[in-house]
Amino acid sequence: AGWGDIIPGGFGVTIFFFLSGYLITTLLRRELTRHGSISLKKFYLRRAIRNWPAFYLVLTACVVMSITGVLSRTLAWDSIALQYLHLANYDQMFNGNAGIPAGTEVYWSLAVEEHFYLLFPLAFMLMSRRGLPLRRIAAVLATACVVILAWRLVLILGLDADMHHTYYASDTRFDSILLGCMLALRRRGRYGLLFLDGHADFYQPEASLTGEGADMDLGLVSGRGARLAHGRSVRGHWHAGRLLAGEPAARRPGAVARPSGEPL
Repeated sequence: AGWGDIIPGGFGVTIFFFLSGYLITTLLRRELTRHGSISLKKFYLRRAIRNWPAFYLVLTACVVMSITGVLSRTLAWDSIALQYLHLANYDQMFNGNAGIPAGTEVYWSLAVEEHFYLLFPLAFMLMSRRGLPLRRIAAVLATACVVILAWRLVLILGLDADMHHTYYASDTRFDSILLGCMLALRRRGRYGLLFLDGHADFYQPEASLTGEGADMDLGLVSGRGARLAHGRSVRGHWHAGRLLAGEPAARRPGAVARPSGEPL
């Protein structure tokens, strides 16, 4: 945008990755808490329908305009093929912007995201099936960020990799997306309470929160992973229950809140 001296382009891409990680994890959490599971088939189908039409339309238009001379750049068909296959980041890691249509230089970042979307939903689903609470999943992601940082140090200090590798490669950029994922996992409701609509699989409450006249099932757990000792629903609008957090339930006041997280 012409502000390169103030906001470097690399920083802008990092923010883009961060926001993408936050968004995708929020959507996965929402599906898991509503339905008790994640459908990888539906997830990949939604991503393809949302991203690919514009992706291929713009790329094809730029290729056609380059062939007809509207855009002045010599094309390399192997580089274009890698763009269509969502491998543009590795092509640009070795060849820079040579051989690709003008205007498609940013496709490398979309390739990084496609690689992440291919792996992260499966990993998130497997961790949730094992009953890991959100804070532990966030800890796993934090560990992955440390590993990626260590890998970058190995590439630079041990293998003499240049900046193109650490800038373009998916294995050195995933941590930017994972940081956004971690924020989405750590997000809590007010007063440390987190509502999980549908099945509270992460915390496996000891008592069901369904009740006569309830419109929905809502799980109420503390932000620190305390389990619900008992609960009741009042026409599906809010729930009351005692929380266990390392002390007898009799010593804890009843927690009463609306699904929005606001106290009654």
